[in-house]
Amino acid sequence: MTTTPTPHQSPRMPGFTAGSADVARRRARDVAAMLAGQYAAHGAFTVPGLFGPDDLVAVPEGALVFVDEVGDLAGDRPGYRLHAVPVLLSNVQEALGWRDAEDVEDAFEAAVETTGWGALALIATSRASVGVSALRTRLTTLLRCWEELAGLRYVDFAPAPVTLSELVGERCAGLTAMWLPDGAATGDPRRDLPTALDALEGADEETRTARSLERMAVLADGNPRIRHLDATTEPDLLREELDALEPREREAIAAGFAHPALAVLYAVDRSHEPHRR
Repeated sequence: MTTTPTPHQSPRMPGFTAGSADVARRRARDVAAMLAGQYAAHGAFTVPGLFGPDDLVAVPEGALVFVDEVGDLAGDRPGYRLHAVPVLLSNVQEALGWRDAEDVEDAFEAAVETTGWGALALIATSRASVGVSALRTRLTTLLRCWEELAGLRYVDFAPAPVTLSELVGERCAGLTAMWLPDGAATGDPRRDLPTALDALEGADEETRTARSLERMAVLADGNPRIRHLDATTEPDLLREELDALEPREREAIAAGFAHPALAVLYAVDRSHEPHRR
């Protein structure tokens, strides 16, 4: 996985993300109405990258980019609300009456994942399961735009800003934990993520399943929501659960994403409650 970084320039983000959290959410609803009309008329989002040049704004170096609402509870610090991107998607789906919601989501993500802001938003804010091919597209885009995005400061779960390396390293910690060889981690996502993704792509299905089972056991251990640890993490049972998933769900778990793995673990744990037997 090799990328050629773009020459350093000011990153650009959708104009609706600029301003306070309330302003961004309000603008997201207005923009969603336009995008929903476009999709209803054409069955697709017709503008590459979802937004034209006039809809993007240059972001000055050092600006704050808020990627999670938890770290943006006050909502009034100057910056750019990237956490409004999933709000925009939800508003588009709502404006379309939730018809073909999954297709709309796929089209939305495909439209933005080749832009720097879009790849970052999907990696940092989306909880939807992502297949390996789409993950490669997003990481390739992100690495290509790394230099321009690295000049910004990111507010995640806590109010204090973190670097791009810290943000992406945290979001992709499962991928590197599962697929980097022992002792190979450098701490630099630009080096570690391509190595881990190459290893994932080169693995056969049995290896992916084995790594997924190991990862799920790690996620379950010490999790206070899981009350029946031994029964929930029984390998043969979890293997059956993985086999029953859609391919994209299995790929997301194999790529180290915690949300789909935890969804399986919580469902299995609930099945061991006495009233469910």
